[in-house]
Amino acid sequence: MNPVSSLTVDVGRIRDVVGASLSFAVRAPAAELLADRADLHWRGEVEAAGQVINEEEILHVVGSVQAQAEALCARCLAPVPVTLVSPLDEEYRSSRAAGSPFPGKTRNFDGEVRSYRGDELDLTEPAVEAIWVAVPLRTLCRPDCRGLCLQCGKNLNEDSCACQPPTSGVGVWQAALLEWEHRKRGE
Repeated sequence: MNPVSSLTVDVGRIRDVVGASLSFAVRAPAAELLADRADLHWRGEVEAAGQVINEEEILHVVGSVQAQAEALCARCLAPVPVTLVSPLDEEYRSSRAAGSPFPGKTRNFDGEVRSYRGDELDLTEPAVEAIWVAVPLRTLCRPDCRGLCLQCGKNLNEDSCACQPPTSGVGVWQAALLEWEHRKRGE
């Protein structure tokens, strides 16, 4: 994905000053940085904030990234607002320092040291990665969500339905899937 917007930090003031640090807060439209999924739609902006610390040949970024989304409940498919927050801990090395000795310490999650050119650090890729890692595997509208009726599909959080509980433990839609599977196998 090639985003129109990016999360960049100007580090010109601290790039050549060992021990210097710089606070930052940057944002970009979530819809331009993150792709929607069928069960997840991004809202507002992706926000990254923290500090950049000059550690000799490494610029160390420590902070967090946040985004807002609307997910679908895994049981009843109702929309659920979700706030995703994830830490940022990245190291950047100037591409101009390619021939110099490289310190052996790395502190970011995957051991990767990213490179940068000029006076700007582009935090877009690590911020997007951090947000995707923060997406929950399953979202519920509430802990006691009753879900959908297996026979008629009615949202049981809103009202009861007149359907009788299946005696075989298989709902109408499940029975249709089982029938399709048997036909596929030639049974």
